[in-house]
Amino acid sequence: MSAHHYPKLKLGENESVRTVATDPMTTQFFASGSLACRCLSKGTSPRINEKELIRKELFMSSVDKAIESQLKNIQTRTGKTLEQLYAHIKKSGLAKHGEIRDMLKKDLALGHGDANTLVHTYLKAGTGGSAAPSSTDAVLDQIYAGPKADLRPIHEKLMSAINKFGEFEIAPKKGYVSLRRKKQFAMIGPATNTRVEVGLNMKGVKGTDRLNELPGGQMCQYKVKVTDAKEVNKELVDWLRQAYDSAG
Repeated sequence: MSAHHYPKLKLGENESVRTVATDPMTTQFFASGSLACRCLSKGTSPRINEKELIRKELFMSSVDKAIESQLKNIQTRTGKTLEQLYAHIKKSGLAKHGEIRDMLKKDLALGHGDANTLVHTYLKAGTGGSAAPSSTDAVLDQIYAGPKADLRPIHEKLMSAINKFGEFEIAPKKGYVSLRRKKQFAMIGPATNTRVEVGLNMKGVKGTDRLNELPGGQMCQYKVKVTDAKEVNKELVDWLRQAYDSAG
């Protein structure tokens, strides 16, 4: 399998980007949506702008640091080392990501985001479990890393509702995911450490105090701010459904 190699690029006095090989198996890391799918299916690699490559490298580095910090905090709060936490998981005999996460929340009083990150690192390390999280889960682990981890249940409740509508594509971006049919109908991601924002594209809907109508020329026509999973109610799901139908 052929690969394209990019030389090391000087970023600063003590920083550089390592040589990166891209091939049909690694393309999805740097590209998203239909482009990535086409590259994987046709066995070709897209050209990657060097500045974009640097930006993604630095972004992934900051994500790794956030996860490392989160794991240290988990160890401090539980009074257990990472090895002891892994041993606790292994002793439970559980194999599925969701089951292990819920067990940690119950046994160790961990928050949803902390428990989810711990399970992800446990399975990624190959220390147990029958199935690692999907690539989408891995992207969400990055988006909802560190102080944004507690917002993950909002995202999951939104996606649970949207998945009932029918087929659509998920295109991971930096800091959010784009949801598409023939065109983008929604964007979901954390705007701050305490709020998820849902962008919507639909027509003929009058804005309200909750449904903020945005000026023209933006990626979405409406925006809804969500600070708690309880706010993912029928009203919001109906707006999502209307956006979904409009994009068909």
